[in-house]
Amino acid sequence: MKVAAVVLPLAGIAVWMFMSRQTAKGFEEYVNNTRSVQTFRLADGSEVSLNRGSRLTVRKDGGREAWLEGEAFFTIQGIPHGRS
Repeated sequence: MKVAAVVLPLAGIAVWMFMSRQTAKGFEEYVNNTRSVQTFRLADGSEVSLNRGSRLTVRKDGGREAWLEGEAFFTIQGIPHGRS
């Protein structure tokens, strides 16, 4: 029990540091810590409305890869001509 009390917080800190490092290296993070829905405009012009307590992580390089924790509603912009 004592070992778990020490290991679990350390594991949580390690995961948080890893995720923070990933966000700083090529990812952008949107977090809604308010009590209502919050809308963000993404770099490609799309919009995302995050429910309270939700988090969205997207690639900074313009790729359309994203990770969502929680609930969101997306309004996606079309891909400009010449891009695939």
